[in-house]
Amino acid sequence: MSLPKDDHLAKLTGTAYPGAPLTESSTIKDWLDHPTGRALFLAAWGARDDFDDQSLSPISSSKLPHLVLLSGGQFPQEALEQLWEHAAAASILEVRAPDAGVGRQYGSDAGDLPEWNDIAVYDVNSEPPHATLMPYDSVEQALRGDRTDSSFRLSLDGDWRFSWSKTPATRVENFFEESFDDSSWGSLPVPASWQLHGYDFPVYTNLAYAWTGPNGGDEQPSPLGNYPHAPTRYNPVGQYRRLIELPPGWDGRQVFIHFEGVESAYYLWVNGKKVGYREDSYSSSEFNITSFLRPGTNQVSVEVYRWCNGSYLENQDNTQLSGIFRSVYLFSTPAVHVRDFRLTTPLSDDYTAASLDVQVTLRGYGGDNEGRLYTVTAELYDDDTPVPGAHLALPAVAGRRCSDVVVSGRIPVSSPRLWSAEQPNLYGVVLQLIDPSGAVIETLSQQIGFREAAIVEGVFRINGKTVSLRGVNRHEWDPHTGRSLTVESMVHDIRLMKQNNINAVRTSHYPNDPRWYELADRLGLYVFDEANNETHILRPNVPGNLPELTDALVWRMQNMVHRDKNHASVVAWSLGNESGVGSNLEAMYRWVKEYDPTRPIHYADATGDPSGIVPETISDFDAEFYTPVDLMQQRAHRGNRPYLLTEYAFSKGNTAGYLERYWDIIRSYPDSLQGGFIWDWQDKGLWWPVPGGAPGTQFLSHGGDWGDRPHDLTEAMSGIVLSDRTPTPKLAETKQAYQPIQVSPVDLAAGEVALKNEYLFTDLDAFTAKWQVFENGARVQEGTLASGQLNAAPGETVTVHIPYSLPKPKGGAEYWLNLTFTLEDRTVWSDPGHVVSFHQFRLPVARGKSARMTPSDLDALALADDGDAIVVRGERFTVTVDSATGRLTSLVYDGQEMLASELHPNFVRSPTDADRGYAGLTEDVTKPWWRAGEQWTCTRLTVSHPRPSTVLIDVEGAVTTFGQAPVTSHQRVRMTIFGNGQIRVESIFAPADDAPRAPVIGVTMGVAKELDRIRWYGRGPHESTADRKASTFFGEFQGAVADQVTRYCRPQDSANKADIRWAALTDDSGRGLLFAADGDGVFFNAQPHGPAEMARVLHWHELPESERIVVRVDGAQEGVQGGNWDVAPRPAQYQLPPSRGVQKTQFRIMPVTAIVKTADIAQVVIDDPAVPSL
Repeated sequence: MSLPKDDHLAKLTGTAYPGAPLTESSTIKDWLDHPTGRALFLAAWGARDDFDDQSLSPISSSKLPHLVLLSGGQFPQEALEQLWEHAAAASILEVRAPDAGVGRQYGSDAGDLPEWNDIAVYDVNSEPPHATLMPYDSVEQALRGDRTDSSFRLSLDGDWRFSWSKTPATRVENFFEESFDDSSWGSLPVPASWQLHGYDFPVYTNLAYAWTGPNGGDEQPSPLGNYPHAPTRYNPVGQYRRLIELPPGWDGRQVFIHFEGVESAYYLWVNGKKVGYREDSYSSSEFNITSFLRPGTNQVSVEVYRWCNGSYLENQDNTQLSGIFRSVYLFSTPAVHVRDFRLTTPLSDDYTAASLDVQVTLRGYGGDNEGRLYTVTAELYDDDTPVPGAHLALPAVAGRRCSDVVVSGRIPVSSPRLWSAEQPNLYGVVLQLIDPSGAVIETLSQQIGFREAAIVEGVFRINGKTVSLRGVNRHEWDPHTGRSLTVESMVHDIRLMKQNNINAVRTSHYPNDPRWYELADRLGLYVFDEANNETHILRPNVPGNLPELTDALVWRMQNMVHRDKNHASVVAWSLGNESGVGSNLEAMYRWVKEYDPTRPIHYADATGDPSGIVPETISDFDAEFYTPVDLMQQRAHRGNRPYLLTEYAFSKGNTAGYLERYWDIIRSYPDSLQGGFIWDWQDKGLWWPVPGGAPGTQFLSHGGDWGDRPHDLTEAMSGIVLSDRTPTPKLAETKQAYQPIQVSPVDLAAGEVALKNEYLFTDLDAFTAKWQVFENGARVQEGTLASGQLNAAPGETVTVHIPYSLPKPKGGAEYWLNLTFTLEDRTVWSDPGHVVSFHQFRLPVARGKSARMTPSDLDALALADDGDAIVVRGERFTVTVDSATGRLTSLVYDGQEMLASELHPNFVRSPTDADRGYAGLTEDVTKPWWRAGEQWTCTRLTVSHPRPSTVLIDVEGAVTTFGQAPVTSHQRVRMTIFGNGQIRVESIFAPADDAPRAPVIGVTMGVAKELDRIRWYGRGPHESTADRKASTFFGEFQGAVADQVTRYCRPQDSANKADIRWAALTDDSGRGLLFAADGDGVFFNAQPHGPAEMARVLHWHELPESERIVVRVDGAQEGVQGGNWDVAPRPAQYQLPPSRGVQKTQFRIMPVTAIVKTADIAQVVIDDPAVPSL
C-alpha cells in the first residue's frame, strides 16, 4: 500500500475542480467525487482490484477519519494520515496542519518533555499496587470492615482551595510553595470533577479524542489526535491546596496518601517538596509521604492535568471530565506492616471442601527492624465467630528497608458455604501482624467468598456449574456528580439490577470505585473487571505492537489486578476495550495468566480477521461485539471457547428490541453460548441549567450542550435506565429475557405446565408460585401452587398441575393464565414478595361471538354535502368530512368537539434513535415519509347512504414519498358511519414495488387535549413495540396520557401499545372516544406531541405546551431495533418493505360517556351485509 510519489503529487497539485474544497468534515463520497481526492484516496486504499464505488457505499456518507474503524482494519491509520498530509500538500484540503513540535513544548523549555507529555513516563515514586486495605484498631472493628472507621485513617475529602488554568503554560508555577498566598482562590469539593463546578466544560465524543478540534483549541484537527503528544493549546490544569493536621498517635508511623481516582494525571507536593507523579485515571494510587511530613500543620498540593499522553489509552465512550473524582485519604502503618495480601480459595473436586490460601507481603521501612522475627496470623470468621481450626501463624523475618518479604500458608476448611451471585455467602479473614515482643501492631481484614470461576472443557463454570451471564455494561455515572458516586447510588444500582434478574456486570471500561466490588461481594454480582485501556479510533495501530506502550499497559493491568484480586465477585479479568490486537495485549494477558491462574481472561474487539474471532493469545473467551441475532445459532458451533456477547442489545433511546430472541437461542446452547452484557446500564446525561430558563430549572444534557466541539450528541444515552436511574421499558424487557424460572405449556386444557429452574444454586421451593385466570381484564380464578409442587433442584424441570377450571366462553371474551413467582424470604437485595418471574398464556377457550347490533337497531342518519364538506348527523353527534380531501375533520358528540386535527393516513412516528440512522451508515427510514400521509391526495371520493342508519364514505388517493426519486403508492380509506355514532375506519395501503421501507403504516389524528386519561385492554402496563413486547401482558390498564411517555434523553416515539383490543381516551368525567380493534388488535399510541414537534428538538424542555393529544392507530410497525448499535439493520421480520404487500389498519371509533362501560361497548359489533369490511 503506497501513496503517490512526489512527482506524481506535483502533477495533482492545483488540479482545477469546480466543486467545494475538501475539509476535515468531508465525507468519503466527497473524496470520491473530487478528481484529485479520488486519485489520492485510491492510492491510499492500495489500488485494490476489488475496489469500486459500491464497495464503500454503505459508509460513503461517513467522514474520512472514521474509515480506519469502519473498514475493519483494511484502511490502516498510517495510510489515512499520509492521505491527509498529501491532500493538504496538493492544496485540495482546507485544514490547518498541526503546529511543528505540538506536544513537545512546555513553558519555555522546548524539547524538555514533562511527565504528562512523555510517553515513556507514567509513574514517578508511587507505591506498588496492592489490595484495598486499612489498618484497624481491633478485631471487632476489622470484622465490620468499614474502611472509613479507623483511627489510622484521615479523610481528605471536603473543600480544597482551587485554581484553574486554561493551559499548562499559564498555570501558577509556584502554587505548591508553603508561602504561596491562596486567599484569592476559590474552593472545590473533593471528590468532584471541576467541570461540574463552573470550570471548563465536559466533552462527549465516541470515536474522536476529546481534545481534537475546537475542544483542544484547534491544535490537533484530526479526530485521531496527534499520538503520542498531549495537547498544549487548550489543556486545563487544576491546582489544589489544603492544610492537614495529623491525628494524635501517628508519631513514628509510616504515613501514606491514597488517591482512589484522579483524571487524568497529577503531581503531588507536601510542604513544598515534590513527592511524585501519576497517571492511570481509574486505578488507586498511593505515595509514602512520611519523610515529607512534620509535626503539626502540613501543606498538601496537587496539580491535575485534564489530558496527558496517557489519555491516548483512555478513549472510553463516555463524557470526559477531570479532577480528583474519588476519595483521598491518609492512612498510617507501623514501621513494619502488611503491604499486601492475597487470599485464594481452591475448592475440592466435589465442592464440599476448600482451602484458604494466604499470601502476605511484609515491608519494613528502616530502623532496627531488619532481621527481626515477626508473625503474621490469619483467622477465618463466620460472621463474628471464629471458624474452629481455621487459623494459621506465619513467621516472617523483616527485610531490608523498603524491601518486601512474602510468606504464605494454607488453612483447610471443611463444608464451607460457597459464594455465588445467587447466594453471596461471605466469610471474614482477619490478618494480624505481631512484633517480636508479642504485641499486635497491625490488624487488617477482608471479606472473602469460597468460589471457583474457571473454564473447564470449553465451558465457563462457577463452582462447577455452567453459568449464564445475564449481564450489563456499566459506566460509573451520576447526573448530578458525574463520575463521583455515593455508596447509596451504588447499592441502588446493584439492587435494581438484581431485582431485574441481572447477575453480571462488566466494568466498562476501567476499574471501578473500590466500594463497588465490596458491594458486589455482599449483594451478589459476577464482575468482569476491565483494565483502563481503550484507544478506539487509533486501533489497530495503537497500542498494537508499539514497544513504548508495553510497560504502561502491563502496569495498568497490574494496578487493577493487585487491587481487586481478593474479591469473590470478580470472576474474570478484562484487558480493556476496543484497542485492537497485538503484542501489547498479549503481554498483558501473559502477565495475568502467570500471576492469577484462578480466573479466566476476557477481551473482545474487531480484529481485522474476516472470522472476527479474537485470538486465544489474548482471551479465554470467544467474545464478540453486537453479533446479529440471526448469527447466534452459528456462533454456538464456533470453536472450543465459551462464546460471550461482550456488548449487545444497544439500548440508545427507544430500542432494545427482540431481546427474547437472543435468549431463546442462548438457552438452546447453554454449554457454548454463555450470555452477554447489554450496552448499557444507564444513560449518561448531566443535569444542566436550562439556557434562558428560570433560576434552578435544569434539564438532562448530553454531548453538544456544554459547548463541546466536536461531540457525538446523544450516543452516550444508551442505558436501560435513564440518567437519574428511572427504569424504562427496556429494563422490564431485560428482566423478562433474563428471568431464571422458565414456564412452558404442556397441556393447558388440563392445567399442566413445565417449570424449569435455571438457577444454579437455588431450589425452586425458595419461591411462591401464584396463578390467576383472567377473562379479558377481569380476574375470575386464582390460587397458589403447593410448596410440594416446586420440588425442582437447580437445572431441573418439573411438570405441575394448576387446579383451574377451563372457563366456558362468553361473547367476545378471551382467557389468560398468569403465573407469578415471588421471593419467599427476604434477601440482601429485595423483600419477600418481589416478583422474580412472570408468564402469561392464552387458554385454549374458543372466543365467543361478540354482541351484535343490526342496522334496524340504530337511529337514522342525515346526510348533507354542500360541496365543501360532507356532514353526517345522528342523534347527539355530527361527523364532518372534507369533500376535497376525504379527511375526517370534525367529530362532535353531545355538543363537544372531539378532534383537534384531522384524521389522515400516516407513515411516520417521532423518529427513534434507530430510525434516524447513524453517521450515514444506515438510512433514516423516516426521511422519505415525512408529510407523505399528511399530503396524501384524494383522487376519488364516493359517498353512499345504503341504509337509513348507515353512511359510507370511500376515499382513494395517492401517497408520494421522496427518496432518491419520487415514488407513488396507492392509499384507500373507508369510513362507515353508523346510527349509534360508531365509525368503522379501514385504511388500505398498497405500496409501489420501489417504495421505501415505512416506519409505521396506519392513520393519525389529534383529539381534544381534555381527553388526557387513557384506559386500555391489550398489552401493558408499559409501552410495547413490534419487537419489544415480551415483558408486557394482556390486561386492563389505565393512567394519564402524559404518564405513558418515556422521557428518553432525546424526544422520540414512546407510549406505544401493541396488540390493543380497545383503548379509551376520556376527560376526568369519563366522556371521550373509544378506539376498538377487530381481530387480534392494533398498535395504539396517544401522547401530547406529534412526530414533527419532537423531531425538531433535542430536549424535552424545548417542546411547546401541547394543545392536543396526538393519536396513532397502526396496523403495522417496524421494530425499534435491538441487537446491534446504530449501524445494523433491523432483522427482516421487523421491517416493512414493500414486499410485505398490502397493509390494512381497521378499527372503530365511538363515543363513551362512562368509563365503567368501556369494555362492554368495545365488544359490540354492527353487522350490516350492505357494507362489509374491505
